[in-house]
Amino acid sequence: VLKTKKIALMGIISALTFSLSAVDSVISAPLPLGVRIGVANIVVILTILTVGKKEGFIITLLKSLFILVTKGITASLLSLSGGTLAFLITIILLKSEKNSLILISVLSALTHNVGQIIMASVIMKNINTLFYLPVLVVSAVITGTITGTAIKAVMPLAEKVVKKTVKEE
Repeated sequence: VLKTKKIALMGIISALTFSLSAVDSVISAPLPLGVRIGVANIVVILTILTVGKKEGFIITLLKSLFILVTKGITASLLSLSGGTLAFLITIILLKSEKNSLILISVLSALTHNVGQIIMASVIMKNINTLFYLPVLVVSAVITGTITGTAIKAVMPLAEKVVKKTVKEE
């Protein structure tokens, strides 16, 4: 029963991630090229914090797969490179309880952007894409603060839901 509940929860988390990724595309449309608010990343970090690291990485991979299907290979590679780096920095930062959720979110957004800009440079075979990094650094601080604040606000509810669904037998 517990395994079935966990699979169902992961399905719900995946659907939420995909939905928020689509919403993010719409609400981020007026922003500068490459700048996204990153609302789907709220779910990734919440999954790491409440369900587990492995499940958080699975959601990261599924998000990139969703982007492959909806936006193509280039967008998927950018998502995968940024998402993987963001996942790794999140795991590293969570080892210390001194790090706030907002700091973790900002640094996660920053590494996500760095991963994407490096992948863009590789895909385009042009190092000049790195000149766009200052725009992405500033945007990461702003969007990371927004998503970190959202994570902080939603965390108690997420913990309750996960505890009721998969942590209790």
